[in-house]
Amino acid sequence: MRLLGKPILALSAGVIGLVGALAGAAPSAAAPAAASFGAPLALTASAAPRLPLGATLLGAVPAQQTMHLDVTLTMRDQAGLEALLNGLSNQNSPYFRDFLTSAQIGAMFGPTLGQLAEVENALRAAGLTPGQVEPNRLAIPVTATAAQVEQAFGIRLLSYRLSGGRIAYANATAPHVGAVVAPLVSGVLGLDDLYQLQDMAEHVTAPAAPAAKPAAAVPALEGPQPCLAAGDEAVKYGSYTANQIAEHYGLAALYTIGDLGQGVHVAVAEFEPNLASDISAYEACYKIHTTVHWRAIDGGVGTGAGTGEAALDIEQIASLAPDSVIDVYQVPNTISDFFDMFNTFVNTGDDKVLNVSWGLCEPDFSSTQISEISTAIEQADAEGKTIVAAAGDAGSTDCYGGTTDATTLAVDSPASSPYVVAVGGTHVASDAPLSPETVFNESIPVTEGGSGAAGGGLSTVWCMPSYQYQSTIPGLDNPTYSESNSSCKGTTAGTNAKGLVRQVPDISADADPYSGYVIYFDGAWVGGWGGTSASTTVMAAIAALIDASPYCVDWKTGDAGLLPQTLYKTVAAQEALAYPASASQVPAVISDVTSGNNDYTISGYTGGLYPATRGYDMASGLGVPLVMGFTSNLQASAYWSGLASMMCRTLAPTANRYPKVTGVSPKTGTAGKSITVTLHGSGFLAIPGADIAKIVTGPLTHLKTYLLTAHCKSLTVCTVTLPALSARTVDISMSVAASQYSAYNKGDRFTYVNKKKTQAPSTVDAARFTFT
Repeated sequence: MRLLGKPILALSAGVIGLVGALAGAAPSAAAPAAASFGAPLALTASAAPRLPLGATLLGAVPAQQTMHLDVTLTMRDQAGLEALLNGLSNQNSPYFRDFLTSAQIGAMFGPTLGQLAEVENALRAAGLTPGQVEPNRLAIPVTATAAQVEQAFGIRLLSYRLSGGRIAYANATAPHVGAVVAPLVSGVLGLDDLYQLQDMAEHVTAPAAPAAKPAAAVPALEGPQPCLAAGDEAVKYGSYTANQIAEHYGLAALYTIGDLGQGVHVAVAEFEPNLASDISAYEACYKIHTTVHWRAIDGGVGTGAGTGEAALDIEQIASLAPDSVIDVYQVPNTISDFFDMFNTFVNTGDDKVLNVSWGLCEPDFSSTQISEISTAIEQADAEGKTIVAAAGDAGSTDCYGGTTDATTLAVDSPASSPYVVAVGGTHVASDAPLSPETVFNESIPVTEGGSGAAGGGLSTVWCMPSYQYQSTIPGLDNPTYSESNSSCKGTTAGTNAKGLVRQVPDISADADPYSGYVIYFDGAWVGGWGGTSASTTVMAAIAALIDASPYCVDWKTGDAGLLPQTLYKTVAAQEALAYPASASQVPAVISDVTSGNNDYTISGYTGGLYPATRGYDMASGLGVPLVMGFTSNLQASAYWSGLASMMCRTLAPTANRYPKVTGVSPKTGTAGKSITVTLHGSGFLAIPGADIAKIVTGPLTHLKTYLLTAHCKSLTVCTVTLPALSARTVDISMSVAASQYSAYNKGDRFTYVNKKKTQAPSTVDAARFTFT
């Protein structure tokens, strides 16, 4: 099987004996009515799902019950789509930065219009009415009664009472379609609603004793500031207000150069309602005016305050990217509606980032469900859209606490899907920049307030995508816990030759409720919120800030966001800075997490398989973000490599990535005096503090380097004040955002001359080259 694409391992889809007995005793469902489309063939990927533990059979689904289905369509050119995805961040690929629209994706890789019409005609012949197909041609929506669905697909629909009391339904056998159209149909979603998405928020009702962290001595002065009530609640619970989170991860430094996520639309997936009044009160506290829209998908979720998950998501993104626009997708809690939510995101032009704080362990998804959701995710990536998803709060045993036996290790989906940025969790002991973090793990008895652990581990469904296979990043091929599968082996050198499987998470941020967040929920301020839901909102806000970043504007990158292939390529290129060999070195782009593990011992697992180590690990991923770089004395700097600048540079056209000095005005000045000159060239950044000029003087045995702040009015013009030097000629080179310095050329020379002499100086600096 291909490295990327459909799942490498089939998920359990067997029918429990009781189901088979009823199906055999009941009158057999009619074969599909579309006889003219050939003998019916079973869609095995949509076979009867595995029942949750404790499910009790009730009988047949009422004939008139309304059902919403999606008949998913086979991608005509899956390999072509994967080639595009692999090339988006590769400057040597013809697909570099070749982001598409949903309509272009449908036309290039989806079924042809003729094939689409064939499937629609088959559905009509079977007594169903096809709905409007989205431009990406991923699925045909169908609304029908249970009786019509049974007749059309030759199945029986059965009703169950689940262990929690909820009534659910499922198909007893695989659906059938005519042989002529069977190759065009990948599956049918909506034939069951057995499993519901779980939120990844954690909340402690009482603060730890003593407090998990001291109150910040000096709050961040950049960006939105909290009101007194929010600050008091933070101190009470040992939590952080949004400005402290922004300071810790370097978001606040972006605010100082005018980046607050202006105009970027962030979609937020929610399977519960929230109170608009809570959002208004939170925004009033922080004196922000983030626009929030609510959009019902497939009927929405009703009204009320919810559990707090939706409030947590919306409020954190609003306060961390206050000039963004938040579009809340309110979705009924079924996996088929989950797919519709992703498909809506793919086909909505404005939304550039999707925050998903909900999921299930991989075994709870059917083969069709997990593959079709991931196909929609691939299409979002092809459009240059970022999806961040919570990696789960049950450590390496992701199925714990759900409706599936949690005796084995598992990871969460959709976080495990390729082209999603899976977000794990940490504990933050201090909001000071670059303060060490540990893996989020509260494996204490539940009676004492145990509140989860960071999700992470190995996928049983997906191969390691080629973008993750980065040999220069320490830990990604750790023989202690890496796992291979023969079907994952690449066919060319450097593309997962060992057959490794997908590893999650990709990146982490604060998720421990004992070092958590303060939200306004159900009319009151409440501290002690966390979970990987919370860390995911941090990354969603960061993606929005990168999309709006002046680095991306100046480098003409477009919306760089936080695409996973760009993230891994960026960290691999900065490996020595992200994971410095010496503790005295200041990291860039990523701050490593090297303490803790994600054994959630409440589940019974204590194997310690995934400890935090240097480089990548499945307890914390690559590490935690450094959105802006820091100097050696831990001052935020627009010059030193941060995640925002490096993500933008990775996707920048070659001509824009590095500076070049082509002219100096004036070209001469009086020796012994400092002088301000204007540099002309290309590749400069019109960002305060992002540009540095350099001159090197003296003989080889006594070289002296001067680093000079450059003030750039545009991408082509900067001013620099040169030091007072004796008569000589120097070359002025430029570096932007910690890039290599520009190569010397005839145009970058400045000459110091003695006031009463007109001849050329006798001193020639060793740094000078000879040009022809």
